[in-house]
Amino acid sequence: MLESYITREPYHTSILTGEGWVMELLAGHPEHIHCELGVHHSVFEALILDLREMGHDNSRCGVSLEEQLAIFLYASVTGRLIRHIGRAFSEV
Repeated sequence: MLESYITREPYHTSILTGEGWVMELLAGHPEHIHCELGVHHSVFEALILDLREMGHDNSRCGVSLEEQLAIFLYASVTGRLIRHIGRAFSEV
């Protein structure tokens, strides 16, 4: 049991980063984004446009505005713990 604390296993093993997952949602089947984020593609794009008009942009750490919005929507729709949200959006 002590060995499991010493030997570290990768926790985030998804092939896609958060940005890749968001781009896949935007380019994929229209119902997929609705299922995952709770909004249709047109609503997501309108929200991005409104946020940009209000002066919001990519973060200083390089997280796109699209990914930031997706993180917020995903957290709102799923109600998951931050650990689960981090797993969906973290870089490998």
